[in-house]
Amino acid sequence: MRKFIPILLVSIIVLALSSCFLAKRVDTRWAMNRNECKKLKGEVLVYTIFVDSKTSKPWVGYDIQSAVDSVQYAVDWIKEKANAEGVPLNIQFDYYQSNKKFVPLKKELPDKSLYKSFTLEVKDGTDKINKWANALAKKVMVGMGSSATEKLPPGIPKSNLSKLVSKLKKKYQVDCVVLLFMMNNYYIQDAYVTCNYGSDDEIEYGINSYKDPSIIAQQIITLFGASPLQPSSLSKMQVQYLGFAQKEFPKDIMVDYKDPLSVLEIGAYTRYLIGWTNKIDPEYEKLFIMVKSNKNHKQIKMYK
Repeated sequence: MRKFIPILLVSIIVLALSSCFLAKRVDTRWAMNRNECKKLKGEVLVYTIFVDSKTSKPWVGYDIQSAVDSVQYAVDWIKEKANAEGVPLNIQFDYYQSNKKFVPLKKELPDKSLYKSFTLEVKDGTDKINKWANALAKKVMVGMGSSATEKLPPGIPKSNLSKLVSKLKKKYQVDCVVLLFMMNNYYIQDAYVTCNYGSDDEIEYGINSYKDPSIIAQQIITLFGASPLQPSSLSKMQVQYLGFAQKEFPKDIMVDYKDPLSVLEIGAYTRYLIGWTNKIDPEYEKLFIMVKSNKNHKQIKMYK
């Protein structure tokens, strides 16, 4: 079975909550209803940008189609779960094309892989990845025949990512846009990253090294404020009572990304964070606490 390097979510929370990291605790609700991806409801666009690099496999033939199918499957799964909860949600899915032809964009990562790009000092690694993503966003706008100098409304981060999102919202008539950059590393051990989670300074987006629908669905949900319920070797902080979360919600998409989507669910805690409900059982309020992570992951607390 293919092994995954854990998601680097909390490295991105470091960027979003940098002023809070002198404190020992952070509330996961900080990421709710923030930035571009506020609540996972209404009209949403998932927009994928395929990227080639010297260290990844090229996007050709079967790889392209299987990636498109995986994203569509993840989108359909999320819509199905929303419908079951009575949440009004319509998700469109599209990907960048030039003159109606599939064209992967070429851009080298800051290091040889996503994982190595984030094993730099965290802030430096995040800054470099943001520059990488903004450079790609500019290429997309040029390919769309759009000006990269377009003015943005007050309060919106002034970046190419913001300008691209603004263009896409107008074109597809949606409330919010999920940007996913896809690298073709299906047969290579690498990371998958969710950037600017909970930030007000830069548009959030995901970078995916695989074509796994479960990982893609988890990334989309994370961008709307869901909290990671897995330990990570690169995490600065994590939910304090991970063991309790994993016991209560063993098949929650934020706990389990290795099983197929057909057996996974969106648990009560995650539904609350992404705006699908306004109420949560008081028993689960302990899960709002994030503390500095234990790098060895030998002490996952159980709440009794």
